[in-house]
Amino acid sequence: MRHFLQMMKMEATLRGYVEQVIDEGLKTEVLENALEFLKRFEPLVKSETDVMFGHVIGTVRMSIFYYALALYHRTPTEEELNDVCEIMQRRAQEIKSKILMVTMK
Repeated sequence: MRHFLQMMKMEATLRGYVEQVIDEGLKTEVLENALEFLKRFEPLVKSETDVMFGHVIGTVRMSIFYYALALYHRTPTEEELNDVCEIMQRRAQEIKSKILMVTMK
C-alpha cells in the first residue's frame, strides 16, 4: 500500500513539474530569447513557429528525464512519458498561441 501511495504522489509531483516547465517556457522573455537565438539560423529555418514549438517540447522532454534521474535515479517510465504527451497535447493550442504572439511582433 505504501508503494502505491508513493507512486500516486510521484505522479502528481511529476504532473505538476511538467506544467511548471511548460509555464516557465511560455514566459514572453523566454520565448523572445529563444526566437533571438533561432534567428541566427534564419536561412535554414522554414517555420519559426514550428521550431519554437519543438523547442518547448524538447525542453519539457529533457526536464522529465532530468527530474526522474535526479529524484528517482531512473529514467521516466513509459506511462510517465505518455502522461507528458497528454499534457503537451492538452496545452498545444495554448503553446502555439503564445509562440505566435512572440513571433508576430
